[in-house]
Amino acid sequence: SNGGSAVSPISGVRYGATIGAPAAPTRTGYDFDGWYKEGALTNLWNFATDTVTANTTLYAKWTAVQTAPEIANYTSGRTNTNVGSTTITVPAGTQNGDLMVLIFTINGGSAPAAPYGWTRLAPENNTGNDITQAIYYQKLTGGLSDFILNHGYNNNRRTSWILLCIPDGDIPKASAVATGQSRTPNPPSLAHGFGTGTNVLWIATAGWTRSNTVTGWPTNYNDNRYSVYASNDSGNSTAIATRTRTANTEDPGNFSLQQQTGWPTPQNPYWCAFTLAVKRQ
Repeated sequence: SNGGSAVSPISGVRYGATIGAPAAPTRTGYDFDGWYKEGALTNLWNFATDTVTANTTLYAKWTAVQTAPEIANYTSGRTNTNVGSTTITVPAGTQNGDLMVLIFTINGGSAPAAPYGWTRLAPENNTGNDITQAIYYQKLTGGLSDFILNHGYNNNRRTSWILLCIPDGDIPKASAVATGQSRTPNPPSLAHGFGTGTNVLWIATAGWTRSNTVTGWPTNYNDNRYSVYASNDSGNSTAIATRTRTANTEDPGNFSLQQQTGWPTPQNPYWCAFTLAVKRQ
């Protein structure tokens, strides 16, 4: 079984007879790809037509399962006053080949243009000029230092952000945005296009105005959670939740926002949300 679980021999076979396929063996981290006639795994045994004419050994073929990438490290931050640029702090230990994903939220205005070396994923969303969230990515070809994201012309705003380091991650796919004014952000589902059965790191993300906290994460997204909250009522916040799943379409569900204790009752926050999918390169 070539490293798989034990398989009992088949005995008492008549000369020239076919045999039934035994129960497939298992092997951690691998998919079973059939029984072959030789150790070189060249010719697949056909249980419907191949016959036994001598003592015969069949050989199991295995294909390694492609595991999903994981978030190795992250940084986050916010600006508490209106400024024209945001300094992004890079997680320690970033290196050649890492996928960096920046989830950036700005309170009003439009998302900044991608800095040199980065690509901004479409779509981006602006909800009534109150909240905009955008996603940027870069596959590192070397180390990465802290950098400044300029907001653009006449764009002095408060911001919040989360920067993810995902070793061996491929270029992410992003869904169309969902938007609204309520306390239940709803990141939209996404058909990622990587292929059915591909192990994918799913990321549900939402940015919102006002000083609220997350009270309920998507029930399907319970592996990790990262967030940064604004420090005052006119700020904005960003949060993500992640999980790994072998599926082509993922519906992350809602999560709720709750006003921080001690603040006057604000209006419902504006929010915008995405779902991302990242597979191993």
